[in-house]
Amino acid sequence: MTTFASSKPQRLTDRLKHEILERKLRPGDPLPSIRALMDLDQVSKGTVVRALKLLSESGLVEHHPCRGYFVSSNDSEQVASDVSQIVMVSLALDRDLIPYYQGLCNVVGNQNDMLPGIYGCNAHAAAYPEMISRVLRTRPAGLVLNVVPEEVVKLDCEELAQSKVPMAFIGSGCESVRMDRVIMPMDMTARRMVQYALEKGYRDFGILSQSPNNSDQIKWEQAIIDTLAQAGIQIPTAHIIRAHGDHGYAENPDPVIDMQQALAHALSQGIKPRVLLASHDYPAISALRALEQANIRVPDEVAVLSCFSCFGYDQQPNLPRLTTIHSQRQRMGELAGQCLLQRIKNPDLPVCVHHLPIELAVGESG
Repeated sequence: MTTFASSKPQRLTDRLKHEILERKLRPGDPLPSIRALMDLDQVSKGTVVRALKLLSESGLVEHHPCRGYFVSSNDSEQVASDVSQIVMVSLALDRDLIPYYQGLCNVVGNQNDMLPGIYGCNAHAAAYPEMISRVLRTRPAGLVLNVVPEEVVKLDCEELAQSKVPMAFIGSGCESVRMDRVIMPMDMTARRMVQYALEKGYRDFGILSQSPNNSDQIKWEQAIIDTLAQAGIQIPTAHIIRAHGDHGYAENPDPVIDMQQALAHALSQGIKPRVLLASHDYPAISALRALEQANIRVPDEVAVLSCFSCFGYDQQPNLPRLTTIHSQRQRMGELAGQCLLQRIKNPDLPVCVHHLPIELAVGESG
C-alpha cells in the first residue's frame, strides 16, 4: 500500500480528494494548474502529475487536453455519497501530527469506502474545543481524538459522550467517556527512565514537570519518587521544578518557553541536579535551552532525560539529541484506526484499551 509517509503524490491526492468530497471543489470546477499545485504543496512536477493521474483513475477528476483537470461532473455526486471520513483532531503542533496521520492512513487509506482526514490547532488551546464540536457536527464515520491535560484545555466530555460518532482516544483524560483508547502509561515510562538513569550511575535527580495538576503528570512524578526511594534516593523538594504551560498553548505557540523560564530561575538560585528527568520532550528541550544559556554542559555537568518523545519538535542544531522514550505515534494512529474500523462494523464491541510497550531511545543528552 502507498502511505502518507512514503508517497508525496498520495499525500497531494488525499488533499485534493478531501476538497472534492467536502464540496470545496464542485463538479465541473477546474483544479489548480500544475504550476500552482507545485508552488502550493512545495512538490515537483512529477509528484503533481502522478497525483492527478491517481485522481483521474479514481473517477473524481477528468483531464481535458489543452484545458486542464476538472472535477468530474458525472461521478462526483455518487462517489461523495459512497465515501465516509474517519477524522483525526489534535491540539498538537502541526509538525507533530504527521506520525499519527501516517498510522491512520496506513489502516484507513486502503478502505474503498473510507477517507482519512486530519484537523489540527497547532497548540492553540482556545480553538480546540470548538474545532472538535464543528467536526462532530459534520457526522464523520469515526473520530480519532488526542486527549490533552484538562489544565491545558478542558474538553466537553458530555458532548463527546452523547455523540453518536464512533471514537477512539489517544491518551488518557475524559475518563467519563467510555471509548476505545490507545495509551502509553506515564508511570511506566517514568520507571523505565529511572531504571536507565540508575544503570548509568546517576544519584542526584531533579524533576521537570509540565502541566503538574494533571492526574497523569501526578502519577508520573510519584512513580519517579517511589522508584528512586526503592533505590534509597530522595529528591529534595527544591529539585521538583514545575511549569503550567500557559504561554505554550496560545495563538503563537512555544510549548517550551514556560519550563525554560522555570528552570532558568532555579539555576539562578543555585539548584543544579546532576540529572533532570522531564515528563516529555518539550520540558526536556526547555532544559537544554536553559542549560545552554547558563553555559552548563550537557551531559558532562547535567544530563537531561525525557520520558516521552515529541520527535516532531525542531530542536536547535546545536542541541544534543535527547535520550527519551519512543512515543510510537505512528503505531498509535494505526491502533486508533483499527479500533474505529471495528467499532463502525460492530458498535456493541466491548471497549478496548491498548497499552503500548515502553521502548528506550538513547541519545546524546544523558
